[in-house]
Amino acid sequence: VKPGRNVVHIFDINGPDRLDCHLLTIWVRVNGPEIFAGSAESVLDDNKQKCHWEFSFNLQVVGEYEVDAKLLNWNGAAIENDPNNMPIHLGNDVPWEKYPNHVSVLGFKLYDPPHSCCEACSRTKGCVYWSAPALHFDHGWSCEFYFNDTDATAPYKHYSPKIKKEYVKKELRHKTKAHGPPHSKATSYYMGCGWNFFLTGVSQCEHPLDDAVYTKENKFMLTEPLSVETSSIQKRLPLCDLDQHESLDGRWVREQYPDEATCPREMDTRKDIYSRLKHHDLLMFQSDNPHCWFRDDMTTLGTRCFVDGCGTNKKMVWKSSIVKDHEWYGMWKNYACDYVELTNAELQQCFDNRKIVSMQTHGTSVAGYINEYLQQRLSHVKFFDAEATDTPKEHTLNVTLDTFSSPHLMWHNSSEEWKREFEEQPSPLPWEEHYYAETMYFVSEREPFCTAPRAQVINRDMEEILIPKGFKKLNAFEMSSAFSYDSATQMDGMHIIGPPLRMIITKLFHYVCHDHLYRSGADVY
Repeated sequence: VKPGRNVVHIFDINGPDRLDCHLLTIWVRVNGPEIFAGSAESVLDDNKQKCHWEFSFNLQVVGEYEVDAKLLNWNGAAIENDPNNMPIHLGNDVPWEKYPNHVSVLGFKLYDPPHSCCEACSRTKGCVYWSAPALHFDHGWSCEFYFNDTDATAPYKHYSPKIKKEYVKKELRHKTKAHGPPHSKATSYYMGCGWNFFLTGVSQCEHPLDDAVYTKENKFMLTEPLSVETSSIQKRLPLCDLDQHESLDGRWVREQYPDEATCPREMDTRKDIYSRLKHHDLLMFQSDNPHCWFRDDMTTLGTRCFVDGCGTNKKMVWKSSIVKDHEWYGMWKNYACDYVELTNAELQQCFDNRKIVSMQTHGTSVAGYINEYLQQRLSHVKFFDAEATDTPKEHTLNVTLDTFSSPHLMWHNSSEEWKREFEEQPSPLPWEEHYYAETMYFVSEREPFCTAPRAQVINRDMEEILIPKGFKKLNAFEMSSAFSYDSATQMDGMHIIGPPLRMIITKLFHYVCHDHLYRSGADVY
């Protein structure tokens, strides 16, 4: 291993040569003094007779590294999926007489049983009809699957044996609310051991490494540093510019855990400050030491369960070396530029100079978590008082950080529908700055169709439609991929907290403020 560009190569050694590598999503992480993560790319050989996967990374810092790779999705993009056009019938008139074999299957997070059961049936070999809820379980998050083959069965552990027709006829009248055949669209398949709307708790995995890509030795040492001329670590970089740098590559860089002289106050973690993160240890911001905010105790981050069923999947959750780190300290760094960390006093100066009258998040669950970190910073500054100073609205600034509820758009809409929603978004007004955080990197399928490949699709659509309207993008997909397994709430692989969210807030304030603290090419300070 040499400094500079290196590549992880992944090959399928079981079976014939294949040309469909692009359909299989493999998450890869190279973890050491620098952390690189994301999806391996499908690569055809020179003769275009077979394919494999590659993940490239640019090493600069000496030290020990480990490589992990795990299977995620088959056909995970499945952009033709249209949840609003599934063959769903409401009522109790299930033609059960047609199907000699049917089983009751208990799902996991079937928040929307008709659509979830239709999708699960469509992914189940031999399933020709479905109804919801199931007949044999007194639970709304369940499905009844019907088969033509009398010997067929659902490949899940939580299912009932065949049910007598008399029981079916009696129970159908009272329980069935929706039913229908499987849809005819292409389906994706979750291949991991994490949360899945249908399989969690009845996981196909017997061990957290069942979805891992095998490697004989996954550790290596980089002993030779990159030259000073080419290393971004040792260079003095310009401040990041939103239009030039936010789409460029970066990575997480670990730093030596700060001593008492650097961070005189211990990590202040509380669980009772803000409602959404009350179940988690929330690291509090320290006004005069902004860099100290990037410490974390990864052993406690996101590990608590607080919804039904979470605990059933704990034994299947993979715990990497990052989860064992009591003293995590690091930041996301761009290769071409640096981000400014602002003290409370500097942030107040920015708010005064720019006459910022409001700053808020917009979206649903992910935006709610981001807001918890935003409120830490806002609780120590005062908004500009336009009324007291008799300042016209057009001379003030309103800042919004949005997620556009993108996971919910992926869950409930086709790609054409979410594109229409973005196209209908009004452009920001002259006294508004409207930022948005990309959809994060999912390593689960907690809700149907919420996969990492589909997140890439919706992120691309947001960029193509929203940026020309005047919206401003914050990279969250790449940043979150390194922590998707390690800092998601309840280990669900979707609602990621910790380092990526603090970095989103750092980026937000950097872009809002750095031009208004920057002085004639000198540092912000």
